[in-house]
Amino acid sequence: MPKTTNYNLEIPDDNSIADIAVINNNMDIVDTELFNKVDKEVGKGLSSNDFTNEQKQKLAELSNFDSSEIDEHLVNKSNPHSVTIEQIGATPIAHASDSNNPHRVTANQVGATPLAHATDFGNPHGISTDQIGALKLGESNSDINKVYSDTFNIDTRSVEIVKDDEGLITKVKVKNGDTVTKTLRVIRDSEGAVNKIETEISDYKRTTSLVKDESGNITGITNEVIQKE
Repeated sequence: MPKTTNYNLEIPDDNSIADIAVINNNMDIVDTELFNKVDKEVGKGLSSNDFTNEQKQKLAELSNFDSSEIDEHLVNKSNPHSVTIEQIGATPIAHASDSNNPHRVTANQVGATPLAHATDFGNPHGISTDQIGALKLGESNSDINKVYSDTFNIDTRSVEIVKDDEGLITKVKVKNGDTVTKTLRVIRDSEGAVNKIETEISDYKRTTSLVKDESGNITGITNEVIQKE
């Protein structure tokens, strides 16, 4: 009796009478072969017998794949594909470095202090002399007057004001003739707001610091007086 190629199952011809023993034997063979196809090891997946040689080769190539070239390409920040700024809709470098405010952004839009306000020396916040520890108009410091009582001459006194490129006061010198009798230094933060005022008189230096909250509002004043070496 002829048999199949793979499992050697008996094939009855057209004139054969069905034999239960043959049928049962064929079923036993198929059952055994199918059972051998299943690997009961958890997580192992399909048996390698289910793949052709070509498929096995592809799997081996994938398992041994060298991704170093792709990894190197992924971290390459030198624009290896030569993508232009127009292709991704980015702002041209010339436009990004344009300091002439091409979008006409106002100080209010970005929360900055308007220039007119920053250069307003008319005390727009109404800070009193008591808040910064200064002498009131018309008052004088008796100790200072004693030091200079013999040499002070109001006719020769002058005031020199030093400003930065933005027109903000950085230093004030009070002179008696060619002699500097008092120097005031205005220390500002990166946005031009006053943080400290240093006053130098003779051998002493007084530092008046403005205490501000997170919004930049003045909440207090501190004074420190030290003797210069």
